[in-house]
Amino acid sequence: MVLAILEAMGELKQAWRWLLSRPGFTAAAVLTLALGIGATTAIFSVVYGVLFRPLPYPEPERLVWAGGSMPDFADVAARARSFSGLATTASNIYAADLGGGSAVRMRGDVVTPSFFAVTGAAPELGRAFTAADERQRVAVIADRLWRGPYASDPAVVGRVLRLNGKPYTIIGVMPSALRLPSPETLVWTPLEEAIAGWPERDNRQLRIARAVGRLAPGVELAAAQGELDGVMRQLGAEHPRTNADVGMVLVPLHQAIAGQVRPALLVLLGTVALVLLIAAGNVANLMLARTVSRERELAIRLALGARRHHLARMILTESLLLALAGGALGVLFAMWGVSLLVGLSPADFPRVDEIAVDVPVLGFALAVSLAVACLFALAPIFGVLRPPLAAFLSSARTATEGRQTGRLRGALVVAQVALSLVLVTGAALLLASLVNLMSTERGYDSQNLLTFTMPPGDLAGEAGMARHQRLLERAMQRIAELPGVVAVGGANSQPPDTLQRETRFVADGRPEADADDSPWIVVTPDYFRALGARMVDGRPFRASDTDRGEPVIAVNRSLARRLAPGRSPLGMRLRLLVPGVDPVPRTIVGVVDDVKYSGLAQDGESAIFTPWAQTPWPGMYVAVRTGGEPMAPARAISQAIAGIDPTQSVMSMRSMEDVTADALVGPRFYGVMLGLFGALALVLVAIGVYGVIAYDVALRTREIGIRLALGARPRAVVAMMVRRGSLLAMAGIAIGVAGGVAATRLLAGMLYGVGVADPRVFAGAALLLLAVAVVASLGAARRATRVDPMQALRAE
Repeated sequence: MVLAILEAMGELKQAWRWLLSRPGFTAAAVLTLALGIGATTAIFSVVYGVLFRPLPYPEPERLVWAGGSMPDFADVAARARSFSGLATTASNIYAADLGGGSAVRMRGDVVTPSFFAVTGAAPELGRAFTAADERQRVAVIADRLWRGPYASDPAVVGRVLRLNGKPYTIIGVMPSALRLPSPETLVWTPLEEAIAGWPERDNRQLRIARAVGRLAPGVELAAAQGELDGVMRQLGAEHPRTNADVGMVLVPLHQAIAGQVRPALLVLLGTVALVLLIAAGNVANLMLARTVSRERELAIRLALGARRHHLARMILTESLLLALAGGALGVLFAMWGVSLLVGLSPADFPRVDEIAVDVPVLGFALAVSLAVACLFALAPIFGVLRPPLAAFLSSARTATEGRQTGRLRGALVVAQVALSLVLVTGAALLLASLVNLMSTERGYDSQNLLTFTMPPGDLAGEAGMARHQRLLERAMQRIAELPGVVAVGGANSQPPDTLQRETRFVADGRPEADADDSPWIVVTPDYFRALGARMVDGRPFRASDTDRGEPVIAVNRSLARRLAPGRSPLGMRLRLLVPGVDPVPRTIVGVVDDVKYSGLAQDGESAIFTPWAQTPWPGMYVAVRTGGEPMAPARAISQAIAGIDPTQSVMSMRSMEDVTADALVGPRFYGVMLGLFGALALVLVAIGVYGVIAYDVALRTREIGIRLALGARPRAVVAMMVRRGSLLAMAGIAIGVAGGVAATRLLAGMLYGVGVADPRVFAGAALLLLAVAVVASLGAARRATRVDPMQALRAE
């Protein structure tokens, strides 16, 4: 045992000396590996933090998530026995007065009292909700809010927090680990208190609520889903109008949090794994070239009694040292890369605060380093130690041996090119998709457009809603009178990705069984002009379209085509099947061009518009069309609204171009990441091709000298070497095209306006790789023109 340890230490010392004696080779190999391992470790940090790190709750594997309506969840909680607890929650946006005299926009959630018990989160200050708090104005705040505006004041419990103008008493502070229902949640309030007086609180069609449940001991997810299916069938029989054929799906909480980004993250992880393989191929080529140059040393060792497996172990030891050095440097690159990735990630990226280079990630980096070392050591071990001893002792390598090693190094380059084509094609597809998203027709004009939100205040009772209506009407009128304002309008939704709700509707005279679903947007009269949405038929809403006038409705172009193919839908009448809204027939008076409310990638989505005066909605997104710089009237708008009601908040005042740019952050993030990896792959391919051609030039010095001595032109010699590099690239491209067609199918859900097998993209990627290979070959082949024929022949 001791002898084995001493022998291993001796081999390590010898390998270290050999690497230090060749600083150029060692630096190139370590840097190449560091780039590959660093990129892989950085992406794995994100993947592990988001997808694989256990949630910070007791027994997180027993937590489940579901979507539905509040009445349905109440029935499920009363009837199902598969849960030890089930809590209902719904999101809200508050205008929060933290004591500074002005309101700030704050994400909050209304929850049933059992919410904190179900998650297992215990307050770090004060207490959580109890059943007695169900209808009280009390609030529990998040650790971030406590440590920020409240400066970690331990006396925060008992203070009053004003939300939408209503006073709430703070009773507790939750730890930073609680990130539910959203990482942006800063305050929780009782659900029953929040929805008291809502006309839609008992609406089973309004499926805007979510529930978090904890499975009872011994109950598996499949069994809970089976019981839930039975409860939903009962509700379908009891409420056929709203619950017929309506189900509810349980998903693990971890999947609900990170499920949307899972495919994209796995694509990035697979992408960076290809980069690592390309880097390993480069180092394998370097090792193979360096080992071939050591043939006489290896031959002498064999002649003196060394066994081939001892020499293989020596090469493997050198590879391990290179890989560990590259891995250590790669971890430093990964730390910088993680900071970059977190900074570039979209605002709604899940669990972003849990991404770090920690012990599991360092273990991954070590495992990757060891695996890569074994991988790139295979080529020199099998490529050089296979020939017989006589071949090593000869004064020159035979043509057969040269061809064997050349074929092996060429095969590595072919593999690199093939993998690079997959990467470059995927990056090109995502970037083309991003360009399409940026240029897609959105249905509105974002230039010279200012937008902000006006959340409702206290809406208790009919007087509260009437007061809110009067405030909005006066605010619109006052803003329209400001200098530089061309038009002003409001809606309950905002493009390109904020849709408040959908509704069911049916053509007048048809049974409710024929009802269809559509997004429903409530707008003020001048909204379409302010937004820059084009009327393609009929008229926009007017100030005369009040609750005392004829009920009217407008539809978008896509819905008009469905309702009246080949003709105008004007004059048709539709009924809205919404509890709390009069189901009177509403006459279609206008057709609006399609405006994207559910995302820039959504084409052909239907939409229904109703006048705000006929279907009031609490809170509005206000659009202000200006004659120039969109933010110029911002201060005057805030002052005008404060002059009407000093307690009314104005939140999220931004230009519409900024709002639209935010919708592109996600696609831009993934496109840029894949683009960077594609560029890195191109660099590595260029290095690989250059190395192969340069080594060929070195091996063929005598042949090149003879050719030049016999009158061959340097240009012909360069063309010969470039031809070899081009043939290697074309072989890799041929293989890569087949692999790329299969691999890019994984990107199908991330693309817009471009197919996964778009021939233009594949052709462009292939030409780019071929050009890179030709340039790299040309750079290496020019060394052949500097060969002195007489010196080459004399050396032989």
